[in-house]
Amino acid sequence: MSYGIIHSSNDLDKFDGIPIIQLNINSELNSKCEQGIIEGLKLLQSRQNNQKDAATIIHENFDDVMKLQEVQDLLQEMENIAELTSRIKKLITPNDEKATRRQIENLFIRKFFAEFTKQFGFLFADINFSKIYTELEDYIYGNANYRFLAPVFNLNLEEESTTINDIIIRHITDQEFEEFFARSRQWYDSRFDFYNTRAEFLVETISKDYDMDKQEERIQNFLHTIGIFKLEPVQIRDLTCILPTFYPVELRSRKGIITRRGVYRTFSILSKSDIPKFRKFYSMYDRIEKPKQLQNAIKRFNYGLESLNFEDMVIDFMISLESLFSKSDGEITHKISIRIALLFGQNEFDTECLRNFIKNMYKLRSTIVHGDDLNQAFRKIHTTENRIKNKLTVIARDSIIAYLCLIDNGLNSDKIIDYLDTSISNKPVREQIQQKAFFKT
Repeated sequence: MSYGIIHSSNDLDKFDGIPIIQLNINSELNSKCEQGIIEGLKLLQSRQNNQKDAATIIHENFDDVMKLQEVQDLLQEMENIAELTSRIKKLITPNDEKATRRQIENLFIRKFFAEFTKQFGFLFADINFSKIYTELEDYIYGNANYRFLAPVFNLNLEEESTTINDIIIRHITDQEFEEFFARSRQWYDSRFDFYNTRAEFLVETISKDYDMDKQEERIQNFLHTIGIFKLEPVQIRDLTCILPTFYPVELRSRKGIITRRGVYRTFSILSKSDIPKFRKFYSMYDRIEKPKQLQNAIKRFNYGLESLNFEDMVIDFMISLESLFSKSDGEITHKISIRIALLFGQNEFDTECLRNFIKNMYKLRSTIVHGDDLNQAFRKIHTTENRIKNKLTVIARDSIIAYLCLIDNGLNSDKIIDYLDTSISNKPVREQIQQKAFFKT
């Protein structure tokens, strides 16, 4: 028996204009697997005891199932699959590679019986076999989906769920909480404990690439984008991967994530009116290639948002601005403050106020770095901690958004700074770069 599954347009040929469906490349595996399952189910059914569940029956009789010629033929066919060999080698580095491979292949077969009997009992049917077989085939040939889930501690939606590109934010169901996350039957555990408040929402993404570090980075970037959009940090402490049914080692994988600046006590809310604006903003963020300067600026900006300490916040925001508006480490404060003022100043007075504010922030950062008296520094620049916090946060956030817009409009880092420097004496250039830097919701 073969199914003739079409995986892509390359699987279609034509003969005199008539499409011909080529057989699936693994139809031999399909046939061997079906024969082994049929004979194995017959054996298990013959030994069925109404007092025992299917899992027990499989466990007690699995050695006899493995002795069936049809199952041995299946094992032999699996050994011939180069892709499966490659995937198994990535899982472990065994001392006895051949023996360990056979153990993993046995696990595939055991899982097949377990999954089949759990869903359909001991009676064979083509349609049931096809459903389970497709999951096995998807894993062997690298087409299986890995689901990555991260509970968020301080993000709420006005809706049950929303999809932003390929990332979903949605409410955690009680069943998911029990099955995927909780290590105990308590209402929350350390992974969900946010000052005795249960995390209500999670971020989910699906990928065929099982790389926890890569998926963590993707989710963190997504949350950083929310931080930029809402001016509030969104934090996760745990990333869980729900593995495919036939992943031979375990059912799920977990990675703890350390919050860099401590737990933030405020909750960011994405309202119904926020969603279309944020979707447009994240689409821009996701599609452009971000230079290192911009990546560092976004990282340091989010560090600043997460900071519970005013001094750390100032230092991180100023590093973020320097990443965007300096060409080299040696550039003086004057140039950087002028560039920021030119980008955002709407008139001569506004531009001068912005320039002076950034210069004062450099003085304040120097005071912090050298451990001098902050209160004296506040008096010298005639401002307060709260006013600095509010204004510097907005300038740092708006600078990142402007930079994203300019890159989306075809400028690179050097050109952005060159245009800003030229705009000192060229008003049309200044108007042009300000227009391109504006994010239109």
